[in-house]
Amino acid sequence: MRESNFRGTYNAVILAIHRSGERIQSKVGDVVFHVGDTLLVLAEKEFSAGGTTRGISPCLRTGGSALETQLQSSIVVGVVLAMILAATIEVIRW
Repeated sequence: MRESNFRGTYNAVILAIHRSGERIQSKVGDVVFHVGDTLLVLAEKEFSAGGTTRGISPCLRTGGSALETQLQSSIVVGVVLAMILAATIEVIRW
């Protein structure tokens, strides 16, 4: 991995590598990539926008605008509070 210059080429950092469903415990820099390896990568938005990611297929992107994140957080908090209220007034029973 170290010889691939992944960080310099993709402007991204590999946090973990899984192979056949198991996490590779070696230091990331010492790992030799195999076809089908799954990488947990920390990168900028542009990483998955195409261009420099040849040979790498993003399967999940996280993040979003601050407004989206705030809205999602508000919904989760609202649902949890509604469940607590419903349990308190015995609309639902645990």
